[in-house]
Amino acid sequence: MTTLATAGRTAPPREAEAPPARPRAAGRYLTDPSPWRRSYAIVPGILATLGVVVLIVCWVQLSDKVIWREQVSWLVGACLGAGAFVLGGVLWLLVGLREVRRGFRDLRHDQERILGLADLAPVVRAGGPVTLVSAPGMQRAHRPDCLLLRGKSVTPLPVFDDRPRCGVCADA
Repeated sequence: MTTLATAGRTAPPREAEAPPARPRAAGRYLTDPSPWRRSYAIVPGILATLGVVVLIVCWVQLSDKVIWREQVSWLVGACLGAGAFVLGGVLWLLVGLREVRRGFRDLRHDQERILGLADLAPVVRAGGPVTLVSAPGMQRAHRPDCLLLRGKSVTPLPVFDDRPRCGVCADA
């Protein structure tokens, strides 16, 4: 309880208010067209630059050597420089591709959330016969969990019905 200094009365304590829920940030795929950021290019850029500098130094030092024994160490250095350059490029691609996969994962999560597909769990059947269903106006037989049947009234099909199977749910 807090005391009001001016009136000499006590005020009831305020109830702890819950902090406002932060909205989930929009996926980066919506705001940034490139998967690569400048910060992702720092380490690969340093490796590639170091590789190029080593290649140039080894080339200059190697160019005036005539005897094979004097050339070997500079050739090894040039190979290491080329390796550092290639490693920098590969690292840059891997980081970018990781961000692309993350963007696709965020996109898929948002699609599931928006379309209401997150609550659909795959139906697991223990090797028994699959009951096929159809909806009015549909010419193909579907599994009961087929996405094409969402929101439609379905009717079970007899076992001997020879309708073609749906291409969406037949492979699932």
